[in-house]
Amino acid sequence: MLDDSTAVLEGTRLTLVRSVGGSSGAEDEYVAPGFEFTIRTPGKPYRWTLFEMELDACFSRLEDTLLAVPPTVDFDPSVEDHLLSRALQLFYWWVTFAPLSRGTAACGYAFLQAVLVSCGRKIDKKIPKGKQLDWEAILARDCMQFVSKVKPWFEPLVPCDLLSSTDSEGDDPDVIKFSCTMKDMIELLMLPYPKAS
Repeated sequence: MLDDSTAVLEGTRLTLVRSVGGSSGAEDEYVAPGFEFTIRTPGKPYRWTLFEMELDACFSRLEDTLLAVPPTVDFDPSVEDHLLSRALQLFYWWVTFAPLSRGTAACGYAFLQAVLVSCGRKIDKKIPKGKQLDWEAILARDCMQFVSKVKPWFEPLVPCDLLSSTDSEGDDPDVIKFSCTMKDMIELLMLPYPKAS
């Protein structure tokens, strides 16, 4: 299973439950009979163990890929393709595991971006309108189906130089110059950010 990208583990449960209607518990509030759509993730210890093994193996594969990436702005497109595939695989397993009651997808988006930026790449495209990456993962049959469906949304990645003095528009200052300690970094996060006019 750990090297099988078509492995199927029990992911998120989507349920449709008939509701009989009646009082909702709030004063003078009546709920009409119908159906209730719910999303649930099983909290079984065996499931957590399987996902832990899968996430560990997936992270190890991603780590091997990251260590093989040369520390240069220009590297082979096949390496970039492999890197994006590995990052999306980790995103898939994390989101289908859904260990957090809130924020699983947000954490997934953050590490997807962090992995790419750590290699000097960034996503320069928007996800297609009406789509959400986490729902694509939840609804995919398996990891490879997810990766092959969504990877074109992000290709090609664009270079980003972490040590440059400004971003591509030349507007943002080099944060590294202003943050020497953890305290400096926290203080920078607390600065008011000017609103766009």
